[in-house]
Amino acid sequence: MIHVHALLEIAPGRVDEYLPIHQALIPQILREEGCVEYLLAVDTSTSVDMQQLAGPEVVSVIEKWQSASAFESHLNAPHVVAFRQRVEGLLLNATAYILEPV
Repeated sequence: MIHVHALLEIAPGRVDEYLPIHQALIPQILREEGCVEYLLAVDTSTSVDMQQLAGPEVVSVIEKWQSASAFESHLNAPHVVAFRQRVEGLLLNATAYILEPV
């Protein structure tokens, strides 16, 4: 199993426009072979000293996949390719941290 933490940088002031588009895609992603978990998250302020905020224009994607190949297939799924085209101009940058539990 792998865990993926993706940080998505959204165009300034457009997170509220971006989120419903991405949220609408989640049911399809959850039906993909090998998808264990997939959710979106944004910063929340706490009193935890070691907390760092990603920023108001950053959406985190927290994912679990049965394998790296399942995640790679996800990235090339037709609905994901269409999604990337739809959010062009809203999604400025994406960084993925792909992790293996120990």
